[in-house]
Amino acid sequence: MLNVGLFCTSYPSSSSACVTAAQQLGRWIGSHLCRLVYGGVDCGLMYEVANSTQEAGGEITGVVTSALEAGGRASSLPDTIIRAESLSRRKQILMELSDIFVVLPGGFGTLDEALSVLAAAHLQEHQKQLILFNLDGFFNPLLCLFEHLIQTGYAAEKYRDYYTAVSKWDECEKILANHLSKKLHNER
Repeated sequence: MLNVGLFCTSYPSSSSACVTAAQQLGRWIGSHLCRLVYGGVDCGLMYEVANSTQEAGGEITGVVTSALEAGGRASSLPDTIIRAESLSRRKQILMELSDIFVVLPGGFGTLDEALSVLAAAHLQEHQKQLILFNLDGFFNPLLCLFEHLIQTGYAAEKYRDYYTAVSKWDECEKILANHLSKKLHNER
């Protein structure tokens, strides 16, 4: 089973293109009998992916902090809930459980999670790929910053190996399918 880590917004004000992409991702995860591993929040793009995963028959693991639970934002959709004492621990659990990461548009929390995955890859803590789903150019400023960091010598060129930016669902789907195929082959 492929464990797909998700980083994205929990805010409800997303574009229709983002909602469609989130639903496509969830349907893919569910229909391929994979597991969604995400922050366990019941709104925004997080909800859209989780709900679509569940409807398509996939498994869901939500990793929530006590603050999110106390605030009533924890989702009832996950098959498994893991409680983390802090945001840092939540992020670590998400990284440990996921085989690959998909990043949909989001805010500071989403960026924090994505950058942590890239930094951990650079420190050889894992070899997991990060897919930046660059819908409508959402991540263009971030991708420009990445290139600026590399070109000015503040980041190693090797960072380019740790992420792939895609702008269309079929590009994302192809990467996920390739990782699923490799995982199934390695499990035989």
